[in-house]
Amino acid sequence: MGSGSCDPRAVAAQGALDIISRIKPYLVGVGTSSTVAAFIEIASNRGFFKDKVLVASSIDTSMKLRSHVGVLADPSSVESLDVYVD
Repeated sequence: MGSGSCDPRAVAAQGALDIISRIKPYLVGVGTSSTVAAFIEIASNRGFFKDKVLVASSIDTSMKLRSHVGVLADPSSVESLDVYVD
């Protein structure tokens, strides 16, 4: 078994980002899980949020996203999403 230095949440978040990046979504819903927290960090570092409109599923997620991006839509103003990450 490995040394445990590989965080499974980060691996899952990276995989999700790789898949989602291929579909080039514009309107992205963002959930609240601990894997999503890793996704936010990785996606931010890769510039994924540039030119995206994000919809946070909670106040906590909204606060996390605001420190990385500026374009957040009110969930009540959005009829559908291109992709949702949770």
